[in-house]
Amino acid sequence: MTLRAIDVLGAERSAVTAVASDEEIRRRAAEVLGRDEYRLDRAIDPEAIGIWLRILEWVLQPIAWLFDALSGLPDAIRWLIVVVLMVTLVLLVAHLAWSFVAAIRGVPLRRRANDGVKDPQVTPEQFEQVAGDAAAAGDYITAARVLFQASLLRIERAEAKKLRRGITNRELLRRYRGSPLAEPLGRLIDTIEAKWYGYETCYASDYERCHHDYAQIISLIRGAKSDAVGT
Repeated sequence: MTLRAIDVLGAERSAVTAVASDEEIRRRAAEVLGRDEYRLDRAIDPEAIGIWLRILEWVLQPIAWLFDALSGLPDAIRWLIVVVLMVTLVLLVAHLAWSFVAAIRGVPLRRRANDGVKDPQVTPEQFEQVAGDAAAAGDYITAARVLFQASLLRIERAEAKKLRRGITNRELLRRYRGSPLAEPLGRLIDTIEAKWYGYETCYASDYERCHHDYAQIISLIRGAKSDAVGT
């Protein structure tokens, strides 16, 4: 066999291989495109459409009711009222969701603080550590609440008696109304009630003020002890 014949034979084999490869590629492509997820002519499930239509109807029904209830007003004003109310509703739901997430994030620290209250051997220094950890994590309202617990513990130890279980913040303020403790305690309570129960955002500056009030409570307690020793 001449060299030319060998070259021709090799070229023919390459051509056959290329053809076979092309046919294999087309066959595999046809298999892939034949799958259900690539069938554009596939019928849409009527049940799925019905579910989405019911959800859409459920969402639009109160909007339509509100729009009809405002009949008599110009359409522009009616739509403005509807849009404002819907935006307010969305913001309210977002705020509730954010508050829920924030509460979940603060659960471990709050649990540590509550567990400390039940432990008769807990110290104010341990509360201070928990508060510091919460502040470092950006959970300033938990840090403020733990400092308030530390304040109550220091007062209990200074008076050598326990505060009544379940005593309210207002009762605490009435109890120490004539005491120098009333002012820093009152500021702590006001911050907690506004930021925790009032769902206001507690910033680092709020925690710093609470920390200052806590330091003032410690100073007043130590000063009272010094006066008692001096007498």
